[in-house]
Amino acid sequence: MADVAVIGAGVVGLSTAWMLAEAGTAVTVLDSSSSEGGASGRAHGEIVPPAATVQPLWRETLAIYQRLAEHNDFGWDHTPVGTIITADRGEEKLLLARKHANDTHRVATRLVRAPELKTVEPAVDLSDGCALLLTEGRKINPHKAVAALAGSARAAGAALRCGVTVVGLQRTAGRWRVMSSDGRIFEATKVVLATGLGTSQLAQEVGCRIPLVGVHGRILLTEPLPTTLTRIVSAISAGPAAFAATKTTLRDLATPTHKPAAVASLMHQRQDGRFAIGASWSPALLPEGRYPATRIAKAAIRRVPILADAVIEGSWSGVRPYAVDGRPVIDEIAEGLYTCCGHGGEGFILGPGSARLMSQIVLNRPPMCSTAEFSATRFSESLNKREP
Repeated sequence: MADVAVIGAGVVGLSTAWMLAEAGTAVTVLDSSSSEGGASGRAHGEIVPPAATVQPLWRETLAIYQRLAEHNDFGWDHTPVGTIITADRGEEKLLLARKHANDTHRVATRLVRAPELKTVEPAVDLSDGCALLLTEGRKINPHKAVAALAGSARAAGAALRCGVTVVGLQRTAGRWRVMSSDGRIFEATKVVLATGLGTSQLAQEVGCRIPLVGVHGRILLTEPLPTTLTRIVSAISAGPAAFAATKTTLRDLATPTHKPAAVASLMHQRQDGRFAIGASWSPALLPEGRYPATRIAKAAIRRVPILADAVIEGSWSGVRPYAVDGRPVIDEIAEGLYTCCGHGGEGFILGPGSARLMSQIVLNRPPMCSTAEFSATRFSESLNKREP
């Protein structure tokens, strides 16, 4: 019997297993896929400053990646390359609010117009908008990062068991019985749910409501190109677009022609010269369709015109699990049962830092930051407030 069973072998689950195993805990990781990572290995790979409420998790993530990179090559920038957050005319208030939030949390920023931007990143066409230059911003190769985390977890003593689909949990005699679809039962003193969208259903078995929403996202990958872009290029509209995609109403489903997927230009050039270009946000309840890729391409060419003739070598789409209020859930939801989920498109930005906080909660150690923002009880509290 393991001390802790971690369900889910994505960036969050593997990081949690690594932290717990290093602390001397006997850890078993269970995952339904045939190899580690699942959807995590097909992410964008941009590690940029997030919203203020989750910046402690992001800062811890940076420290963990620096340590992981001491023995692994996963495309990590030891020194930040920086980020350009672009805004079109009419979006300047959003950009100024982002600047204020980052300045408050000691992330160096500078507001620039098109002429100045051309001197620092010539390939980016700002037209009549403006941009925010952030000193921070780094890249990773998601597939290699997942492999590195899996290797570190194993080296610390964690056991990884793939091909296990967990369908139920049962508390008995002071321990948890984890039941799989093929009839196998795994026992552990404690269980951590890092299962993405599947967390909601498992949490319901203990009477805990964790509303998670699946959001489609598409990314394009170009052929290798000469060095064109130094920094990560983002868009101020990306955050609002992602949040809006989590709000699908019955009226949306009943409308024959639903609104198209939200798209924003997000891109960086990888170490191998390829451009990773995205992204889109559309509710997983609705068909993704063929248009997100078309609109992503248009947005990318508009922002970096030199990409117009770049050959597309690959395209993929995944479903990202968003908590409906935009913050992850990192909490104990029943005796010996914990969850770390709801990171949406920021799994690699916040995942390892979230795992550090999760491991501290599991081991009953002082947390590195306040846990109130990430409590699962916030959803039951909001539900109660709506009751008459």
